[in-house]
Amino acid sequence: MRIIPLTPEYAPAWDACVDRHRAGWFWHRSDWLAYEVAFAGAENLSFMVEDGEDLVGAVPLLREGGGFSMEGHPLPLALLGSEKAGRFCNQEVDRLRQKHGITRVAFRTCPLAEWAISAIDPRWRDISWPSRVLDLTQSVETLHAGVRKSYRHLINRGRQTWERWDCAGNPEAFHLLWADVNGHRRHPVAERLMSDWLKTGHAKLLGAWRGGRWEAFCYASVYKNQAYYTSAPSLVKGAMHMLVWDMILALKAEGIERLELGWQARPGDSDKDRGIAQFKAGFGGQDRPVYAVERA
Repeated sequence: MRIIPLTPEYAPAWDACVDRHRAGWFWHRSDWLAYEVAFAGAENLSFMVEDGEDLVGAVPLLREGGGFSMEGHPLPLALLGSEKAGRFCNQEVDRLRQKHGITRVAFRTCPLAEWAISAIDPRWRDISWPSRVLDLTQSVETLHAGVRKSYRHLINRGRQTWERWDCAGNPEAFHLLWADVNGHRRHPVAERLMSDWLKTGHAKLLGAWRGGRWEAFCYASVYKNQAYYTSAPSLVKGAMHMLVWDMILALKAEGIERLELGWQARPGDSDKDRGIAQFKAGFGGQDRPVYAVERA
């Protein structure tokens, strides 16, 4: 077996591995890892494992300060073809940990991918948490019945207040509004990638327009017939209930089967984080486990 660092020339082989692996999802892809390098300033130490002519492992590995993590959260769990490949990958991760003086290593699964987790290695600390996932194969009537009652009035009022548009062809307005809300623009590479994903079908963007300006956007990542509620900048209150509901309907109409609305409350979350989790839970669905482990 040999280690192959993830470089641009190996990105197509890496992405092909993610595409065919049952546990692979968008967070594993080389372009998402490139986004994290640009957006969060991480160092990409990801690598593949080759056994003869076969690719038997793909390990997403980002270094942020003294930890292997993704925006401070656990990394996507490695995609492996065998236990032997797993042992080999663990040795390489340990080597890189010692080389870079890493004090924290954390990995997680994704509810939108197929994982077979029977037990968690006792050498790792279990830090798993739930995430809210909505089944879009249900009828519109069933989906609407699952929406929190107080939201239904806000959705109807929003439809009377804002015009709603599919904004795949106008991502610059989304980037500008995100900058207005956050006080700075994303790195140009991060913005370019988010715009490119709209063209390749790996994302969907809806916007709310009123009085000659854009006031809110809802951006979802799309992969393997699943979607994730990724970003939602807004300058006003009230528009997001309508936009999220419209995103649910738009994704369903395109044949998307599941939408992950987002993580639910975890120990140590701020009041703001808990409020966001409560907002997402108001659109129905069920909590699914995000299996996560950490070593310090």
